[in-house]
Amino acid sequence: MGAEYLRPTSESVCGACFQLAVSKLASRRLARLSMNTTRAVWFFVLTLTVIRLSMLATTDLEFDEAHYWMWSERLAPAYFSKGPGIAFVMRASTAVFGANEFGVRFFSPVFAAGTSLLMFYFARRLFSSVAGFWAVIALNVTPIFNIGAFLMTIDCLSVFFWLAAMFTFWLALERSPRFSWHWLITGLLVGLGFLSKYTNAFELISILLVLILAPRLRQQFLRPGLYLLLGVFGLCAIPPIVWNGQHAWITLTHLQSRGGVEQGFGFHPGEILAFLGQHFLAYSPFLFLALAWGVIGSWRRVNQQFKVLFLMWFGLPVFIFYLLLSINKSAAPNWDALAFLGFGLLAIYFWWERVETSLLLRLCAAVALLVGLIMSVITLDTDLLRSAGFEFSRRDPSDRMRGWKSATGAVEKMRSDLEAQLGEKLFLIADARDRASEISFYLRDKRPEGPNHPPVYIVESQDLVNQFSFWPRYDEFIEIKPGAPRPESEVYTEENGINPFVGRDALFIREGEKGRVPHNIRVGFQSTEPVGMIEVRRYGKVLRTWSSPAVSVVVPLFNEEESMSMLQSELKTALTGLDHEIIFVDDGSVDCTVERIATAPNIRVIRFEKNTGQSAAIYAGLQAARGATTVLIDGDLQNDPTDIPRLLAEIAGGADLVCGYRAERKDTLLKRLTSRVANAVRSRFTKDGVRDTGCTLKAMRRECASALVPFKGMHRFIPALIKGAGYRLVEIPVKHRPRRFGQSKYGLGNRALRATVDMFGVRWLLSRRLNYKLRDNDGALK
Repeated sequence: MGAEYLRPTSESVCGACFQLAVSKLASRRLARLSMNTTRAVWFFVLTLTVIRLSMLATTDLEFDEAHYWMWSERLAPAYFSKGPGIAFVMRASTAVFGANEFGVRFFSPVFAAGTSLLMFYFARRLFSSVAGFWAVIALNVTPIFNIGAFLMTIDCLSVFFWLAAMFTFWLALERSPRFSWHWLITGLLVGLGFLSKYTNAFELISILLVLILAPRLRQQFLRPGLYLLLGVFGLCAIPPIVWNGQHAWITLTHLQSRGGVEQGFGFHPGEILAFLGQHFLAYSPFLFLALAWGVIGSWRRVNQQFKVLFLMWFGLPVFIFYLLLSINKSAAPNWDALAFLGFGLLAIYFWWERVETSLLLRLCAAVALLVGLIMSVITLDTDLLRSAGFEFSRRDPSDRMRGWKSATGAVEKMRSDLEAQLGEKLFLIADARDRASEISFYLRDKRPEGPNHPPVYIVESQDLVNQFSFWPRYDEFIEIKPGAPRPESEVYTEENGINPFVGRDALFIREGEKGRVPHNIRVGFQSTEPVGMIEVRRYGKVLRTWSSPAVSVVVPLFNEEESMSMLQSELKTALTGLDHEIIFVDDGSVDCTVERIATAPNIRVIRFEKNTGQSAAIYAGLQAARGATTVLIDGDLQNDPTDIPRLLAEIAGGADLVCGYRAERKDTLLKRLTSRVANAVRSRFTKDGVRDTGCTLKAMRRECASALVPFKGMHRFIPALIKGAGYRLVEIPVKHRPRRFGQSKYGLGNRALRATVDMFGVRWLLSRRLNYKLRDNDGALK
């Protein structure tokens, strides 16, 4: 056989050159497009980061942020519920920028920027630069991501390290079977994520599943890369494991409690629906729907394309774990946020070609991104809704970041005034971790009682309830120094121990809805006395109330100047030993009634511009009352304050409303007869069963006030309205005394006709009242 030299024709040479030129031109265009897209992403991320940084100091700290700040002031290998990552990062930022809102939150937008750039470069490597660009856009219009880019919590660290470890693990696999330092870097990133949030340990499960389920990668189990990864992670995990071993494995106990499994595991379908429903809000409805659709639609390709398998198994383990946990108790939407990094990239891969070829899908994508952006903006500034005329029917979620600084300023002033009055320094105790942390952060004069002592303590407890349990406490004994004298008349529970707080006074701050001083405070101190109330309002609504009393006494007044001295003296005697406030409502008095009211921390005065009537005075007092129970009593001394404890005893026994009836009235014969007739007609007509609605002396649970409808003459129908709302009513006889000063403001002529008209109106209202009962998740009536 011979060999021949084949010379190409000129046409074939030209064709080859043309194809080469076209290929080079396309390559250059792609490179230019990629470069332009990369620049656009960097510009977008940097601009957004500058905007986020400028917003950091616009609100008070959320209480988790304040608590993490307390951690950062007391660095440790681990903490009650989390690893040390958040504390060390926050310590670094506050060391540079100071202990203020900007300093605490500085790294939240920085890590958000890092996560965005990682998302772009990873998506560009997997798909294309344009796909990476839109992945970054979608990420940054997601409400839950924007919250994490503003608040400094463990999630911004956790998400960043999870995505970084995903990326470096992919790079390690690309270089397989050659050895790559990316294995060690991946182990370090997973370890740092674990130190930020223990959920990041699930990334090891994802890594192992990818290696097992991809046949060509199973050989990695025979190579050192995987074991170096696990070894580096193990080194990172040592500090929190050792700390927990020294502290009764408290984090495991806490996580079990958070998951709702400490009382056993049950099947509650409603909790699963709540879990998924929260995700629709946290991720915005259309984005979450598109993401879920993309993940489900990609499942059939999980064994056909390695990219799909990789991304799927970096999302499923975390999501399945919290979905199963939600069968018993719904998990919060941020708990499984790590799953949505892989799911998000998977959804981009699923939708990308479809969106490019469909105008309708492009419009849908634009709407989804726009809705996500609007929800994100509103989430960060709910005042936009108020400016549009929207009123929150429930509490504004952003109230968690408002009112702490001003309330703490009031606490500090109260402490200063009391110290000047008592001539001694007070230490502070709060009823909960949240309040203790916020007050500790915003106190200008923190004055810790000793090394590592928190500026504000929480109520002593033998249980390990949070990180405060591991810090010095006001109830613990410390070793007495050699040669130091022991205080006399003291009993010690620990040998050679002494409690430096014995004999000292404290200022106890509690949330306004709680009715009683905790048992441990009452037995730990010789006595407790209410000294004031702190109330923060915003847009006319109460934002924060601290130290509300157990009992509020509402006293309507109109020209009762002669009665005031005796009335206050009798009220003080009758209420001795009760945590209470007294609200005097002056109904436009023209004498010196208001001037005769003695001031005190637990006395409040409401003044009307003009005389409006007893119903208005009672209603205003009930709306202002902060106690768990409210007592109504006239200011003319005809009601006897010594009956108040008897009314409160009935409330404690289960009654919702206690109405006093005057067993032996000290009025004129005509007044008694007309009152008896009026009561009989009214009781029969409204079916309230009350024999003496004209007796002002009543006690009711605070929630009963919501059943009242404000109108002139309402005070005559308080029992009918409250009973008609389904509350339990009882009557007890009370004392009645003759009027000592002034004269009655009522007569037959000024109330008979109006009371009759009102009676028909109340009867109609009761017949039209909505009446329903709710069932719980198990079907039982609540």
